[in-house]
Amino acid sequence: MSSSIKLISPTNPEKWVFITHESGWKNTKIYANGKLVKSFENPQELKKGIVDEIDGLGMMKFSLHPATLHPLSIVNGENFFREKKKQESVKEMNGVIIIFSILALLNFLIFLMAMVRLNANILPSDLAVTEMIAIFTGGFTALYTASAILFARGIYFMYFLGTGFFFASTVWIMYNIYHAPDDVQYIFVIARFILLGILGIYFKRVLAFMKVPKERTDHEILDDTF
Repeated sequence: MSSSIKLISPTNPEKWVFITHESGWKNTKIYANGKLVKSFENPQELKKGIVDEIDGLGMMKFSLHPATLHPLSIVNGENFFREKKKQESVKEMNGVIIIFSILALLNFLIFLMAMVRLNANILPSDLAVTEMIAIFTGGFTALYTASAILFARGIYFMYFLGTGFFFASTVWIMYNIYHAPDDVQYIFVIARFILLGILGIYFKRVLAFMKVPKERTDHEILDDTF
């Protein structure tokens, strides 16, 4: 089974080394700037390391770590680092998924309590309020659940949709508190602002992910001419 690794410069993302190899680092090929520069059948050669001048890149030292077998690439004295795959990078934003999941669960619990009240003998004056709570919390449960699931699948617009509705509902609660002060609701508002602050931390990251173009396939960027 073939695997691939991309090592990029920490100062210039346009400079990179792409490596393909089979299990045990057999049949390893090293590409620089899209061109095949070295090919190895014997992994022992890689453990010893290579030093070579690469056109358009500079002097490259490449080897495998003797213990971990992780690739080590130094170009012109600069350590190249392993580029994270898209799936790995998305994991860094799991906080967004967790928050939306928590909001979905909390709204679902409130929805269940409202439904229990509707099925009980409550005063007519409380009926309309309970129905409104059931409708809103049911809708928010669906919204936050969809936001968590779709965001996890790479539909990053759901971050803005879920966060926008959460912010709007927070403003609505603050409006109600202003007209009918309630100490308990103040606690909920503080908790909401904490969650909004956490969601705000991910704003730039989500924008960056949305701007990333669709990744090219290996055969579109690699040239096996050697």
